[in-house]
Amino acid sequence: SQAKVPVFQLVMRSPKYTAGTKATHVEFEAEAGDNVTLGSPPFADPLGWNKLQTLDLVPGSHDNNHKWIRFHVFNEKAGGSGDTVRNLTPATQTANHCQQWNTLENKLKQWVSPEQPIVVDKVNFTADVTYPPASNVNWRKGPNTITTNSSHYPNAITATLVAEWSEFPGGRREVNANLGPAHGLIDPRTLSPHNGWTVVVP
Repeated sequence: SQAKVPVFQLVMRSPKYTAGTKATHVEFEAEAGDNVTLGSPPFADPLGWNKLQTLDLVPGSHDNNHKWIRFHVFNEKAGGSGDTVRNLTPATQTANHCQQWNTLENKLKQWVSPEQPIVVDKVNFTADVTYPPASNVNWRKGPNTITTNSSHYPNAITATLVAEWSEFPGGRREVNANLGPAHGLIDPRTLSPHNGWTVVVP
């Protein structure tokens, strides 16, 4: 008789998003041998995104503060969904290109990839997104007007990535990123007039 071959059940891991109408908190945990679900490009439109389109900031032009994107809190290449606003927030290309955020995401993609099982012993990712209080801002371009709400545009994103692995010196690596207004997390009202749109001063 033929020997029975053991069947191993793959453990599929995906990030967990806090319920709500916008991205606020994301967590991800996995262990060696786990597999990761595929991520996706940004399809969902976070709050405030349609107003950025009207203001001609999507895809934007000129400097990177005038180029806005739907920012993945948990990176698409590591399994982050672009189908839910709980993982997407409006942000400038300046924030997206921030060196400390890029360093964290590069390590995340190195340790967590849908293309292969997790290699490190354990990996943990947490991120929090905070927003300023609600405040309406009126814009004008000729006879056209539009209102944005400051609470739709984050003023801080903090993230921590920790991996444990015997092959690391000391067995542990930690990477942190803390983005704020100085890194491109700005309210659109701080932008100079763009394509004819200006903030209406009360």
